Amino acid sequence: MQTKRFVALTLIIECGVDLQIIEIVDKYREELRYFADLARFANAYKQLQEPLNLLLPKITLPSTSGQANATAVRNLLGLPENESLPDWAVDAGPARRTAASRLPSNHEVIRMLLAFAERTLSTPALRADLVWEAPENEARRVHTRELKKENEDWAKVKKGLMAAALQAKTAAATKTNKEKVSFHKR
Repeated sequence: MQTKRFVALTLIIECGVDLQIIEIVDKYREELRYFADLARFANAYKQLQEPLNLLLPKITLPSTSGQANATAVRNLLGLPENESLPDWAVDAGPARRTAASRLPSNHEVIRMLLAFAERTLSTPALRADLVWEAPENEARRVHTRELKKENEDWAKVKKGLMAAALQAKTAAATKTNKEKVSFHKR
């Protein structure tokens, strides 16, 4: 367990991440490991957002209601059609009572997770690892396809042999059929 942690820390340091950030991430990792709840997760995200340069993905509103809402907001703010709306005007607010709560809404949690995933997948060490394992993964896929084809072929042969076993009327025919089955099983 400690060696995995050491390797992970080494990779993070190689990517140019500050040791203080590593300590913060480790603290929140341990905290969320034992006391996982949305309030703690949101707090951890807020603390790590700036040091890790986490960017929340934009919310895209459905075209029909989104256009109507954008037009209404432009009218309220007095903005021309060609000017983009401010983020605070486009961002969907929390539903119902979650504004009074410390809990983030479902869509906010998903956006936070996507920001963490995007940041993680963009690290050079992880990218290099994915590129390094790509040929191995392709070899596994080819091997799996070959095994599947072989199993399908065997299923066809087995079906024919079982039909021949049912039609065998003599002991010699049954013996021949058993030899064919045992030969194909190898």
